[in-house]
Amino acid sequence: MNKTSNGDLSVLDVVGIIFITLKIIGVEPVAGWPWWIVLLPLWIYIGALAIIALVAWCIKTRKN
Repeated sequence: MNKTSNGDLSVLDVVGIIFITLKIIGVEPVAGWPWWIVLLPLWIYIGALAIIALVAWCIKTRKN
């Protein structure tokens, strides 16, 4: 889940790209999945970043 400055992809990025590709070309069972499930690996990454930011904000405000 870590991204480095040199542009490496995380596991969730790769899984997301694979799911999107399989959905678009119509490979079962992914073709039958709704789009929100196909995009879930990307949303997990965004959600994890949001949680980390929220925890950091809570810690910062608690110190002040």
